[in-house]
Amino acid sequence: MKFHIVTRCTRQHNLKKLKANIFQSLSEKGIEREWHIVFDTKILKDVDAELLPHFSDIHTNFYFNSSDGWGLTHLNEIIEGFDPGWVYHLDDDNLLTDNFYSTLIKEIRKPKNSEALVFVFDQQVDGKDFTGLDVREAKPENMKVRHVDLAQWLVHTKVHNSFNLKYGTGYTADGEFIEATYNNELIQPHFRFISKILSNYNFLEKKAQPRVPKVLYIGNDKPELKSKKWLDYEDDSLDVKYVKDDSGIEEHLASFKPDIILSS
Repeated sequence: MKFHIVTRCTRQHNLKKLKANIFQSLSEKGIEREWHIVFDTKILKDVDAELLPHFSDIHTNFYFNSSDGWGLTHLNEIIEGFDPGWVYHLDDDNLLTDNFYSTLIKEIRKPKNSEALVFVFDQQVDGKDFTGLDVREAKPENMKVRHVDLAQWLVHTKVHNSFNLKYGTGYTADGEFIEATYNNELIQPHFRFISKILSNYNFLEKKAQPRVPKVLYIGNDKPELKSKKWLDYEDDSLDVKYVKDDSGIEEHLASFKPDIILSS
């Protein structure tokens, strides 16, 4: 049995915690785990080269995505190359629950689930998102946009490779994909719902960083931009994102949230 853990990464400082969590010791035998880290190069200005050797002792693959602000369309081609197994999406601000592996391995091995392709489970939200929910429940009626989270399901590679379903672009692309999958009459009978909390939502706190103005610069050049420094101890840095033109400008605005837009 193989688990493919996919992490879209913009918070490199959390990766060591995720490594320890994903590759925790297991009592079950015959379990393989492969970690696929997708660096979002539209948000990250650089990838810490000194960090990467820390993952040489585990089965890890690195990818670099600049296709869209959420990195989902790039996952289509990545997942198509996976060995047969189960795919789980673990964000870089999250951790697997303590009972994640043990519960799902037990469920997968049950004879009644021999033909299962998707397992959906409850998620601990703690009121952190727009719904205000304490727990997001795994129910058939919740398999639709804005009612289910990508971290709530474990899906077999057959779903990606045997059916013509692809991730789209935009903020709700994950919900749209889950809804389309559930509404597929060939896949729906192979859904299984588990009324247990096997998923967290934004479990890791964001790293505190100095708040400096965010500038979206549109142009072919990349000038060094600084703010006015009145006193020696003041910070004159700016958080600048450079793009060549205004194509996909809505995605840049949604993901980067600039304070200022400059064009040349």
